[in-house]
Amino acid sequence: MIFSLEREELGEHATATQLYKLTEHSNQLRRKIAAWIELQAPIIPEATRERTNQTKSKSSPDGTSVVKVHDIDLWLPSALAVKGVIVSSDLRLYEWQLRHGQAQDALDDVRNGLRLQAYLYKNKDRYAIGVKANTRSNVAITKATALVKEAARKYRVAREGLVALANTGIKVPVDWVANLRPLYDDDCRRLTQGLEGDTESRRTISWIWLQFPSAVEQAEDPRLNDALRIEWCRSRARSMRWKEEVELLQEEMRRILQFLSWEADCWDARASTSLHDDSTVREGMSAYALSRGQLRRKLKGRFEDMWKEVPQILGFFGRPVLK
Repeated sequence: MIFSLEREELGEHATATQLYKLTEHSNQLRRKIAAWIELQAPIIPEATRERTNQTKSKSSPDGTSVVKVHDIDLWLPSALAVKGVIVSSDLRLYEWQLRHGQAQDALDDVRNGLRLQAYLYKNKDRYAIGVKANTRSNVAITKATALVKEAARKYRVAREGLVALANTGIKVPVDWVANLRPLYDDDCRRLTQGLEGDTESRRTISWIWLQFPSAVEQAEDPRLNDALRIEWCRSRARSMRWKEEVELLQEEMRRILQFLSWEADCWDARASTSLHDDSTVREGMSAYALSRGQLRRKLKGRFEDMWKEVPQILGFFGRPVLK
């Protein structure tokens, strides 16, 4: 992971010192891979055969290999299983345990990177003033984002290996698929960050913040526990506020209907209490008052018809209905 990040950070304008360090790291990695190949040959001879076939297919016309050091396949049992080559069950189980731990570590790196990213965003909003400070903050955020992407890539590779090994028939825990789900780009988001288009009241937490191999490991991470507690308090506050808004809305609906009934009765009373001397005027005023009262009753009936499904909707969401 470190080697791939170094290659990405160099860019097109790398210095001689940077290129020298990259070459040195490349040579160290090549020597380690050579030692691995020598150790692997007597244990997994199938890997030697697959490696030979791959070298022949990727060699240049003059016979030299064109595979870069970071692209050399290690031909672990999971990679051989994809090719249809099944090795010893003990070796497959050993790699499954290795990949399982690798996936857990990568998922933890994703969470740490996202926490760092959240801190950097808050720090930028509070203290970054001016072009220089904003540029420095943006560089730090970009590096944190690169770490998250690399950790996510590492997790996906480890999970692909777990899937390939599980399909070979070895005995593995049944719940591993539920604990190590497929990781999509939308899942790599901060604890307080929802999906695009989500409102604050409908925002959901990504599954990566809710999955732990054991309760012991969760208890050993006080930072994550504090963050989850804070998010739980925020979610509870949003739920209570929404419940309060629903109760207020029901009360407003009840008062509107009661007000329309009261106002209709008032207009009916005005229709029979006119004191004008002219009978024609009294008749006109009475007709006007009755029409106003009838209009209020029609409005009340229309609102009642519009709102008749509200109790059923609230009952579906488990909310109390005010009488």
